Amino acid sequence: MATNEMLFTKTFQILANTLDEKAFGWVNKKGTLVRGFAVYHYEAFTLGLQAALSRINPGRHWPDERLRTVFDEIKADQNFIAITSGGGRNSRGALDNRINFVQQRIPQDL
Repeated sequence: MATNEMLFTKTFQILANTLDEKAFGWVNKKGTLVRGFAVYHYEAFTLGLQAALSRINPGRHWPDERLRTVFDEIKADQNFIAITSGGGRNSRGALDNRINFVQQRIPQDL
């Protein structure tokens, strides 16, 4: 398998193992993570994971559970909600903010 294909597969395997069908969903006004597809969440999580891929072994219960908790916390964070809601979020700076938000919260000791 080519390197890009392996990275793609690993990225989506991690997301499937941790958040399953809610990987690209959002937290609603009641505070519940819902299914759906929010493009800003897609960008933030798929690209934010890239720097950590070498440290994560998908399918191992411990990192999956830990990442699930981290990802849930990210999605519920009011700052993350603010940078992934509303219009005018298509600039390079806004994209970098979303990616960095996720990237900085993934534990270094996985």
